[in-house]
Amino acid sequence: MIKAALFDMDGTMFDTERLSVEGWVWGAAQCGCGLTREQVLEFRGRPLKVNAAAFAGWYGSEELYHHVRSYRTLYVEKYIAEHGVPLKPGLFELLKVLKEKGIKTCIATGTARPQAK
Repeated sequence: MIKAALFDMDGTMFDTERLSVEGWVWGAAQCGCGLTREQVLEFRGRPLKVNAAAFAGWYGSEELYHHVRSYRTLYVEKYIAEHGVPLKPGLFELLKVLKEKGIKTCIATGTARPQAK
């Protein structure tokens, strides 16, 4: 019998990964870089220092990485302020069923606490 369900917040409950990719590409364009979706996908799940080094390998500057990252953050925050956090289809229905069946739920995330709240 299932007693609990654990969800990863980003990419499972909320479609924030799509927003992040869009934000990276947009932010890079603002800084004159041609960062591709494929390059951005390499960032997933890796530490900031590793991503900054990879970016520096492509574009010659870790400082530029941090500028692009700031633009990405602005893009995501603006989108969420205007449209709310995009939900994955079926999320509320699934949570309702789990609650009806008495299955406890928990959310895990690598997102910083202030943004996660």
